[in-house]
Amino acid sequence: MIDCESTSRRLFGYLDRAIDEAQVREIEAHLAQCGRCTGAVDAERRLLAAIANTTGQADDTLRRRILQAILAANNSETGDRAP
Repeated sequence: MIDCESTSRRLFGYLDRAIDEAQVREIEAHLAQCGRCTGAVDAERRLLAAIANTTGQADDTLRRRILQAILAANNSETGDRAP
């Protein structure tokens, strides 16, 4: 049986069903015995579901803050001053 570290390394492949069936069975056998890893899988599933349920649109205030942060980072890399 695989351990927590191996399960953790394959977690996103497992959630995305991007690993082969043998690895899925190994992970599911581990999850049946490990509450900590089961909790991690459940938390990632909830996070992925929350992300999937977002509108994908930032409000105007957030958009401005992001743009200002990008411009500030770019200006600090080039030595320019922000307008």
